[in-house]
Amino acid sequence: MNTRIVFFCCFICVFFCERLYAQPNITLSTGPAKDLNNTNYEFYYLPVAVQWNPGNKKSHPFFAEISYGQTFNVSNSGTAYTLHPSLPPSETLKESIYANIATFNLGGRIRVGRPNRKSDVNIILTAGICSQNFKVTYKNYDKTNYEVLNPDVNTNMSGAVEGFGIEYHFSVHHSVRLYAQTPLLIIRGDYPLSFRSIGSVQLAYGYKFYYKKRK
Repeated sequence: MNTRIVFFCCFICVFFCERLYAQPNITLSTGPAKDLNNTNYEFYYLPVAVQWNPGNKKSHPFFAEISYGQTFNVSNSGTAYTLHPSLPPSETLKESIYANIATFNLGGRIRVGRPNRKSDVNIILTAGICSQNFKVTYKNYDKTNYEVLNPDVNTNMSGAVEGFGIEYHFSVHHSVRLYAQTPLLIIRGDYPLSFRSIGSVQLAYGYKFYYKKRK
């Protein structure tokens, strides 16, 4: 069976089958994330997320979340060439790349355990849209006499993403989660680049702010 169909069925079950006995809250979370989709570069970043949980005694385990993060600069080497007879035919350049990543997700939880009255363990499923804006610079580059063949360029990639994770609420306000998000599922454009969209795994800590008491 197609994995997308399985994911979609699970996602529907989260929204319409399970019940979550929780108070409405806003959760702020952050933690280190690492890209798993690129082999030439190691992108690390520290996204910050704001999650709205409208759940109450009669609601479904639904949440909406926005997150933003900027990767740390990564470096690679490139080569520029020239036809000028009095210059070396090529020179090695230092390439620097970073990306801004913004994501909007809708998601749900399935409770799989409850160690005690104030803690629980949940499976998280999400689907949403993500924008990844890559910035590229070349250093020590004589642009007058040398040229990079098929250079990396500033690029904005946007598309759908899916996510899966496990979350542990160990007190009324505190939680940790291990969460993985896919690379962009649909990307348009065929310009050759040395990097791909970012698909990451993150370990995050979250703090809940309750704004409505449970009745």
